[in-house]
Amino acid sequence: MARPRNYDPEDLTDRALATFWQLGYDGCAISDLVMACGVNRQTFYNQFGDKRGAFLAALARYRAHVTEGLRLLEPPEPPRTVAEVLHDFIEATLMVQTTRGPGACLLVITAYTPHMADPDIRSAVTEGAAQTRAALVRLVAGGARSGLSGGTSAQVLAAYIYSLMNGLAADRRTGGDPADTAAALRFAIKTLCADER
Repeated sequence: MARPRNYDPEDLTDRALATFWQLGYDGCAISDLVMACGVNRQTFYNQFGDKRGAFLAALARYRAHVTEGLRLLEPPEPPRTVAEVLHDFIEATLMVQTTRGPGACLLVITAYTPHMADPDIRSAVTEGAAQTRAALVRLVAGGARSGLSGGTSAQVLAAYIYSLMNGLAADRRTGGDPADTAAALRFAIKTLCADER
């Protein structure tokens, strides 16, 4: 008779995610992952197969967390504005990256590694980023009715906002003054949403 599982697979994946996020794929040894997950090696291999399998599971879990976070981008109900929604979303995202991760998006970090040659990893990264851009497009397209876009396409504005968010993360990650980063965010959103009524 098979021995019953005495661990939560989602918790295990979250622990692997946290370890990969902090140390990077190459910085993680199996021993690091096993220790972080709080299980023995056999249980780890039974759950994930190998290190690559654990990383793919971690990326999928990260994307699930991203999906949850994107709820902040749902079209605002008056009196909230698109500017307020964007500001709160970006601030919340930066806070999660700082408190739960190393200060940057796991998908962006992974995009700069040789592991993007792996089609499954590349797909997880690009589809996850596309999901965020699509949510930004929906928000901005809704705001275009009030003159938010200034004639610029929602896709271009979404790319700008996505770049802004990750650039601000890089500023914080490289020692930028948090007060300056916060001011830069306010300035960017004020400029972007100048015509919003």
